[in-house]
Amino acid sequence: MRGGRSLSICRSDFVFSLCMMALLFVLAIAAARAEEPVSKHLPLPAIGLADIVSAIDAKQPIVGREIQSTDLNAALITLGTHQNICDDTKAVIIQNSSIIGSLNFGNGNSPNVDDDAGDQPPDQIEPILTDWLPVAITIRSSSVSGGITLERVNVSCGLRLTDTTVDDAITFRQTAFDGPVDFTGSVLKDGLKALGVWWVGPVSFRGTDFGGAVEFILDHNRKSVFGQDADFEYAKFRRHASFLNTKFLGPTSFRHTLFAMDANFGQSEFHAGPRRAPTGPFYAAEFSARALFRRVRFKSLIFLKTVFHDAVDFSGARGEGLTFYGVTLAGRTDFDDARIERIKLDGFNGLGSMDGETIFRRAVFHRVEFNRILFRKAVHFEGTSVLCRVALNTVSFGSDLSMEDASFPNSEDSGRCPDTNETKEAPDVSMRLVTFDGPVYADLPQLFKGKPWWAIWGEDEPRLDVQGEEKRFWRDLERAFQKANSLELKNEADYRERHLAEEDQHGAEWLQSVFSRVFWGYGLAPLRVVVWAALMILVFAGVYWTQIDDDEFPATSVSMTLRRANLALAFSYRTAWQMQYGYGRSRTAPFAAITILESIFGKILIACFVYALAQASPLLSELAKKLLP
Repeated sequence: MRGGRSLSICRSDFVFSLCMMALLFVLAIAAARAEEPVSKHLPLPAIGLADIVSAIDAKQPIVGREIQSTDLNAALITLGTHQNICDDTKAVIIQNSSIIGSLNFGNGNSPNVDDDAGDQPPDQIEPILTDWLPVAITIRSSSVSGGITLERVNVSCGLRLTDTTVDDAITFRQTAFDGPVDFTGSVLKDGLKALGVWWVGPVSFRGTDFGGAVEFILDHNRKSVFGQDADFEYAKFRRHASFLNTKFLGPTSFRHTLFAMDANFGQSEFHAGPRRAPTGPFYAAEFSARALFRRVRFKSLIFLKTVFHDAVDFSGARGEGLTFYGVTLAGRTDFDDARIERIKLDGFNGLGSMDGETIFRRAVFHRVEFNRILFRKAVHFEGTSVLCRVALNTVSFGSDLSMEDASFPNSEDSGRCPDTNETKEAPDVSMRLVTFDGPVYADLPQLFKGKPWWAIWGEDEPRLDVQGEEKRFWRDLERAFQKANSLELKNEADYRERHLAEEDQHGAEWLQSVFSRVFWGYGLAPLRVVVWAALMILVFAGVYWTQIDDDEFPATSVSMTLRRANLALAFSYRTAWQMQYGYGRSRTAPFAAITILESIFGKILIACFVYALAQASPLLSELAKKLLP
């Protein structure tokens, strides 16, 4: 039948399509499994010691085999030598294979080994080597069910362990790698310990996943030293990472690296950043826990778009230049006791935020530069010394700013600046668009140039070069000093603001401002009020001089003139203090009015003196406010 035949053809096409789809699915699975380092669905054929040695001698890859670690260890022992040579006629090449057990090479327990390093500096003490591995080792897309240990070994040709999974810890102790070392894309489930290792050739841990703790540290006073490139880009440190006392002599890169737990670079040395990249060795790196750089040494260290989720510690750091561009600092940041020539915090295309406390206590800098930075919590500069220049541009202090016992550059001690390239035209302390939302604790000489005690009409000139919105700047400082109960500095800032405001004032308002500034001076100086009182007494004494009887005190001699002047001064002095003294001795109404006027002026000046004197103490200030509303 025509209809039945058509149905039969359709069924055949449908079955054929299903078969093709199933075949394609199987081929896709096979292709995917072929890309895996080790076949997990079928047991790999084993290879014996003799075949391993033959493959090494012929530089033939061992592909898709199951290798017992005891056989591979025995094969490596046969290659061992006591000469530092690289035999390029042989090689260990393992691909897509499974190594069962742990790999061990070296004679760390040799009775001739002496760990006494003497008094040599740690970075000059070479590892003590007892064995030499003269062939290149390559393990690619494979797995090691155990760990790897090299102790007191010189790997002459290089080690490449890429896209490979190692289940147990890798330990290198006092080992030297003359050739390149490459762990690109590998998974080290139990981490890595490199104790007193010298990496003579370039090293790459690019994209390596460190599942366990990582330690590049001292061993018997021997440092771990990277002699050439050290590439940790895109690596993941899932447990704590320690590079304590490590020396990076060549280009170093931790770009896009993740530190999931504490990272310790304390007492390390950085000599260069990554090649062809001015972004610094930690570009876009992420520190999820504490980042410790205590006593780190560097020439120029740059952090660009680095993210610090927890505390950062640069205590005791030493270097020429330390720069932060667009860095996220969520925790406390310490620079106490640091000695850095140039330190720069820059928001870099935005506003940088320092979310935790920032500590600069007892640090010494040549130059300090902050650009587009928001300090959300307290900033401590106690005991800090800046020798050459301070430049703040668009900086906001959201909480306390403490600067007690700090020293900043000024023209009077410019000889302290050791930087001979510093231009003399540049201001010592430059501030532009700086705001203060919290209290500011400072000393008067830090912000204002002192004047002689006798210069009662002199002004305390500010040491700050304020650019843009100067009145707002001093208004913010006035509030900040008031919050810190620093009345002397508050008054200095207040009168600096008033002086600037005079430029926009006219008429009576301008006259009132000028009179207030001339009368009180800068800082409400009590001595100036005393001078005004003395001048008042002298003026009224001159008036009283004319009212003394010429017959009783004739000005015919010097002695009589002095007696007459003394009488006038004494009368004026007592009248200023006592309201009834001059009035009770007045014979005419005009004279009585003059004595009353002096008494009133005297009482006003006494009140002004008490008010000015009270500015030196918050307690006296509050008392004066209650007595003199």
